[in-house]
Amino acid sequence: MTAQAAHGANPRARVVLGGLALGGQRLDPDFLEDILGDPQYPAGPNFDVMNVHLYRPERMAARMEYVRSTLARFGVGDQPIWVTETGYPSDPAEQAAKGFTDPRYLGPEGQAQWLRSHLPYLRSLGAAKVFWFKLHDSDANPEARTYGLLDTAAQPKPAYDAYQRVIRGAP
Repeated sequence: MTAQAAHGANPRARVVLGGLALGGQRLDPDFLEDILGDPQYPAGPNFDVMNVHLYRPERMAARMEYVRSTLARFGVGDQPIWVTETGYPSDPAEQAAKGFTDPRYLGPEGQAQWLRSHLPYLRSLGAAKVFWFKLHDSDANPEARTYGLLDTAAQPKPAYDAYQRVIRGAP
């Protein structure tokens, strides 16, 4: 109903399914299947873009495959998949990704290096678009306080420049 109204108001509008975290503390492992397979109100005809949040590199490939195969199983496998949240902290105390614990890859430069490798990786897995989670650092979300591309004074961190280069396709 909402998708029809959005398309009626603007035929070029793209209705994005609410972002699936596919993890975390309140995981409902059957949620995607439940909404796609709902006999009365199946979600498939009511969205144009699948939306997922992916942070942990060791799970990215499996989760993208899960989303892709589940969409296909319910007849909407042609919908593009957008990763609307991904990111990595710049605080060395919070950095633990495999391959990024070397001192050369800690701190703000580690965040930039993670971004340079993982945004293209997500695209290679089939993400049509990839969005960084947070523009600037803040204490508003303690679990992600240093995920920003800018620091708390709105000054660019190395990840900001890395992001610009990645989205332009520059090395």
